[in-house]
Amino acid sequence: MRTAAAEMRSDSGARPWIERVSADDLMALASDGTVRMQVGAVLFLRTPDGWSPGRLMAELASRVLVIPRLRQRLVRLPPGLGRPIWQDVAGFRPKDHLAMAACEGGQQGVLELAADLLVTPLPTDRPLWTARLVTGFAGDEAAVVIVLHHVLADGMAALAMLRELASDAGGEPSRSFSAAPSRRALLGDNLRGRLAAVREVPGGLVRLAAAVAVLGSRGAPAARTSLNRPTGTRRRVLVVSCGLAEARAAARAAGATINDLALAVIAEGFAGLAATRGERLEHVVISVPVSARRSTDPGSLGNQVGVLPLSIPAGGERAQRLRAIAELTARAKRLSPAASSAILGPGFRWLARVGLFRWFTDRQQLVHTFASNLRGPAEPIRLGGLEVKRIVPLSVTTGNITVAFGTFSYAGGLSTVVTADPDLVPDLGRLELLLADGLAGCLATAG
Repeated sequence: MRTAAAEMRSDSGARPWIERVSADDLMALASDGTVRMQVGAVLFLRTPDGWSPGRLMAELASRVLVIPRLRQRLVRLPPGLGRPIWQDVAGFRPKDHLAMAACEGGQQGVLELAADLLVTPLPTDRPLWTARLVTGFAGDEAAVVIVLHHVLADGMAALAMLRELASDAGGEPSRSFSAAPSRRALLGDNLRGRLAAVREVPGGLVRLAAAVAVLGSRGAPAARTSLNRPTGTRRRVLVVSCGLAEARAAARAAGATINDLALAVIAEGFAGLAATRGERLEHVVISVPVSARRSTDPGSLGNQVGVLPLSIPAGGERAQRLRAIAELTARAKRLSPAASSAILGPGFRWLARVGLFRWFTDRQQLVHTFASNLRGPAEPIRLGGLEVKRIVPLSVTTGNITVAFGTFSYAGGLSTVVTADPDLVPDLGRLELLLADGLAGCLATAG
């Protein structure tokens, strides 16, 4: 399925296929800092006796061909020809992006391998993704680690890619490979795009006003902490988990959502870690990404997301605090949070253009941390015929956000994934204990 932009630029074959990055995609590109804005996932697989790593690699290579974006590279254009475009790679071979690796140390060993892969820059002269089939860490498990640049997909789009990779349909290309468009075609397409942008000015002003309202709604400012310092190039990943049904019951008992529960646990853990460093936080300001769409498909990837800055209370009686967070998020959602990119996108791109983006992100005092929330498949999926036991989403932190969080549900389980700079957060194990204690406390309160 083609994206709307591609449909408008491909009429009965009269014009070449031209698909440009969106404004939100440009924001993902501008966010590259000490590390690239790369995301991904670790899929832990149940491996029966006699399973074949070679066969699984072949299945993955076949499924990759079904997703056009995975065989395209990003091409930046000269001035006057508009935004970068996605272009098919002649002679694309999935095996150039797929490899095998072995590690020890159980599932945590796999997460350490994945964290290293996450911060390894992807080559920009080919499709911006890579994958590893990892073995050797357990007798009856394997893992697939997938890493891609954020410009390819936001969380919702990444789930669409995962569903397609796990499909058992035939692995034929969804469309043939297309030739690169000419300079004349690119110039004409850019002019048409600019004219369309002029017609959208009234709607843009409405989105701008909505963005001002969203970004001004965070409440208390982000107090300075030692957990907000310019990050380096290393990352570590850990996971705290519980049953999805337990979490849902605990949230509903307080009139809240699972996302509200996750924010409560994250704020308590973050403030608790700061307290062990002699710093007191009444509130933790958390930037929450909010998708502008409910679902998508592998032909409509990219980014359509805004941010919702929330000042989450970090102390007090847990049930009461959870109710307060539920009221806070309910009010904030009425502000159309996805519109925030109307300010952040142009602002980030301008800072990147003049060389000040890294200076800004290393010193920002708008938020303490990031916390995403994604709902994965409710039932176990299969990859190459093997059951996926567990999924751990991956996202990198940049700027002065030394620790970030992601909540993900899959097949009856709920995980909070922590990504941190281990050099600036050497007490990450203490944070893990604080999160586990806070989660257990919230579940016990509901009980």
